[in-house]
Amino acid sequence: MKLTGKQRSELLILAVLILLLSLFLILRNRDRLRYDLPEWEVSSDRLIRIVINPPGKPAVELQRREEIWQILPEDRPASREEMSRLLEQLSLLQPVDILSEKGPYDRYGLRPEQAVILTLTDGTGDTAVYYAGQASSSGNYSYLRRGSDPAVYSVRGSLPELLDVTPEGLREKQVLDFAADELKALTVLAGERRTEVRKENGVWKDSGGREYDPTEMSGFINRMSRLKCLDFTESPASGAPVLSVIFSTGTGNTRLDLLEERETGFLARGTDIPDAFLITRFDGERIRGLFFPEEE
Repeated sequence: MKLTGKQRSELLILAVLILLLSLFLILRNRDRLRYDLPEWEVSSDRLIRIVINPPGKPAVELQRREEIWQILPEDRPASREEMSRLLEQLSLLQPVDILSEKGPYDRYGLRPEQAVILTLTDGTGDTAVYYAGQASSSGNYSYLRRGSDPAVYSVRGSLPELLDVTPEGLREKQVLDFAADELKALTVLAGERRTEVRKENGVWKDSGGREYDPTEMSGFINRMSRLKCLDFTESPASGAPVLSVIFSTGTGNTRLDLLEERETGFLARGTDIPDAFLITRFDGERIRGLFFPEEE
């Protein structure tokens, strides 16, 4: 089939357009390849200090001493679960893309009055400062600046959610810690009454000869060995307890004192815990019902 002059002109124009588009894509990709994203080395194993400073709120300061993260300035232990989650996300703090070389920052929530300032210090004393802005509409990415670099980068994850923390929310809620399989005896005190429970030939018995259900005792001991409180209170951890349980293992004793029954639970104190805390009504009533069933 013979092409007309008009058809040949149209094909020529189309070929030129295809060539120009191909050159544009090639040059564009080369430009992108020439730009190297920075590599931010954030090793959670080497971090010893984290400061999270949200706008208009008090800063949250965390310090690692040996393997324990503590909340400053009171040196309260931080939750192992929460710190594990935080450190895991910080170790992934690497730029995915550059969005802007120098702003505008208000579009990304990175103006000084908007951004969360994140300061990370490692064991060598090196400190890096990050400015965390808002998350993308999908919540899968967040906008970030680092140090004096004016560029805006995207990183994976929702930093506003990750960094929305308080000292109270980060605090470790586990208030008892002993090896359940090493427990040898329990001593229960309530006023003038004293009950000692020991395991003999696989059976838990008290000093009066009463035997306890093995399944019930196993569940109780396992729960107590890693008991978590509902929250800490401003009430003083002082006063005579209404009921106490002393858990004795081969390495020492762990004590739980119930100080007061409240509508929301039981006010209590524990070994090596400087503040009073609330445990659930379920846990308080379980202790009382297990060892003093006549009061139920």
